[in-house]
Amino acid sequence: MKQKLFLTVLIAFLALTVKSQPGGGQPGGQGGQGRSAESIAQRESDWMKTQLSLTADQITKVDAINLKYAQMQMSSVPGGPGGDPNAMQKQMADLNAKKRSELQSVLTEEQLKKYDEYLAQRPAGGRGGFGGPPPGQ
Repeated sequence: MKQKLFLTVLIAFLALTVKSQPGGGQPGGQGGQGRSAESIAQRESDWMKTQLSLTADQITKVDAINLKYAQMQMSSVPGGPGGDPNAMQKQMADLNAKKRSELQSVLTEEQLKKYDEYLAQRPAGGRGGFGGPPPGQ
């Protein structure tokens, strides 16, 4: 469990590092990948819809949870790009734990297990920001 949490935090940290680079990961910037909270949440929700076979009711709830936490993570970089990485890591770990707790109340046991397995399998440098899946997965 600690390894999963560490990987999730590491992914969030890497996504924030990309965000702080010239161009900010925004469309038209270097990399041009559009890393808005909305695009991150949408990509994660899309993956969850297809891979976890969400019901219509679950989709509504998951979309709201993903957007809520993507916005919180995008706006909560302690001290900005040059801030304390330990503080940022702790804050991201806290947010990821809260998000998982909310998802636990929406997903079935089987869906949550598959979601956790996916997070554990992701490479530390994977694209997808804040725990979202890489495009096309």
